[in-house]
Amino acid sequence: MTIESTFLFVTVKSIRNLNGHSIGPYQIHGGKSVPIVKGGEQTKMEEGEFYAIETFGSTGMFVFVASTD
Repeated sequence: MTIESTFLFVTVKSIRNLNGHSIGPYQIHGGKSVPIVKGGEQTKMEEGEFYAIETFGSTGMFVFVASTD
């Protein structure tokens, strides 16, 4: 079975509460978020800024819940 044929049978959706982010000098997680679903933060990207565009998919609940362990 190929990856492509697997995707025909499995629903993969974006995890709504995980985002990409800006990257600053000596700071991998900067202050701006890049939502991966509609309706997220409306902050504008500025020229000269750097971003990590991260996509997170799941076949489960589509929301990340941090463990308390």
